[in-house]
Amino acid sequence: MTAGRLRAAAAALVALLVLGLGWMPALADTSGTVHLQTVPALAGVRLAVGTHVVTTGPDGSASVKVASLNGIAKSVTLANSQVTQSTQVRLSRVAILPHAAQHVSNLQVGLVVTSTVQLGIDSGQTGVPISSIRSIRLHSASGEVRTIDPRRSPRIALLARQPRLIHNTLTAQTVTWSVDSIGAAPGVAVTSAQPRFDPFGAATWNLQLRPVAGTVHIQTVPATAGVSFVLDDVVATTDRDGTATAAVDDLSDVYSRLKLADRAAGDLRVDLLKATRARSTARRERNIVAALAVDRPVRLHFVDGNGHQVPIDQVSTVWLQADGRIVRRSGTDLSAPIMLRSAEAKLARNRWQVHRLTYAIRSATINGSEAAFTGQQHFQPVSAGVWRIRLAVFQVTVVAHDALFGERVTSHVTVTRPDGSQYSRQLAASGAPATLDSVVRGDYRLRFSAAIVGSTTPVHISRNDSFDIRVVTSIDAAAVGGVVALLAAAAIYGAIRVARREAGGD
Repeated sequence: MTAGRLRAAAAALVALLVLGLGWMPALADTSGTVHLQTVPALAGVRLAVGTHVVTTGPDGSASVKVASLNGIAKSVTLANSQVTQSTQVRLSRVAILPHAAQHVSNLQVGLVVTSTVQLGIDSGQTGVPISSIRSIRLHSASGEVRTIDPRRSPRIALLARQPRLIHNTLTAQTVTWSVDSIGAAPGVAVTSAQPRFDPFGAATWNLQLRPVAGTVHIQTVPATAGVSFVLDDVVATTDRDGTATAAVDDLSDVYSRLKLADRAAGDLRVDLLKATRARSTARRERNIVAALAVDRPVRLHFVDGNGHQVPIDQVSTVWLQADGRIVRRSGTDLSAPIMLRSAEAKLARNRWQVHRLTYAIRSATINGSEAAFTGQQHFQPVSAGVWRIRLAVFQVTVVAHDALFGERVTSHVTVTRPDGSQYSRQLAASGAPATLDSVVRGDYRLRFSAAIVGSTTPVHISRNDSFDIRVVTSIDAAAVGGVVALLAAAAIYGAIRVARREAGGD
């Protein structure tokens, strides 16, 4: 191709381009109006659209003209998160609605709304002081859980509204709150049964405390059957394992409210020393350890060294001792069962343990004299209901013979005990000797009515013994008198014979 032809083709191409550009339409105008609607509808929200700042009206809407609508949704931000003193917002997302007119963009601005409310707590009918409330666990409809200490944070910001996208349209979700649980001082159980609370626009959330109903499990230490406890108007009696269960309307401070309904538990007698809290493994339950002192009936039987029974009416007084505790019984009280502390709960290393008491004989007197050796006999009431107490008493037999002929005599013998008291026994001239039973060691005096000389004889008793006493009776005295008279007569007769002989010699 020649240079001329190339120049002509280039000129034609330039002309065609110029003609083509002349046919192209002008670029479209991108300016327009942006309509904003907050979800939820909230007045006073300051929104930035690019460099423009607008504030929503009462219906939560605002409008602004912008130079370009291109990518306008991405330019929307919050100019201020604080709407009112108690309302804060956070931008969640911006949704674009379908265009309804040219040069107009409709946007939904999804807001997460938080409302700050003041917690007001009313003790209601519980009697629980507000100062004892340590924590409140809150649960929102959206699944959020909050635990607060109302003593430190009486004002709390709670989620109130949040947007949800449903069918490409933002919808405001109302977020309500309820009380899961209320933590208080040890032993206090309260709750609040108000309807779910909507914090949006509310200044105060008033919580009224209510008692918590539940189950109380009682374990006695020592484990004792038949013990009746009362909690308010509910009575619970322990089973063979020493446990009881009660359903109560108020779990608060059940430990201090637990009382004995009756001290009697079958044949036993109990005292409640203390009720303490044990660990609970389930909600609305309380476990209580009831520390008890248990008294058990015991009969005292007295025997001598040979195992023979000593009549109880011969025993004057008995002193028993255990762990510094002294029990004294005397007279007719000894014939009836006596209540002895058999076991009691003791706290050792923060755990209740059973302490069983062991008793020792401190003293036993018969007719004012000691009949038991201190500390040599021990007994646990929990192991038996009868205590056989060995006494240092003896059996003594007494007979009397006349001093001259050696024959047994019939006589009354008056026994004077070491304490000065006296009693009599009859001595027979034949048959078995008189027996003095349950004689305590000591010095005695025996006085025989048949004796006319040496009628009182002192004896010392320290073991089983027999006494054969020689006494001068009236027969002995008559015999001695007769002999003396005969001797005197013989002496007189002899003297007369001697006198006559001498006189005849003269």
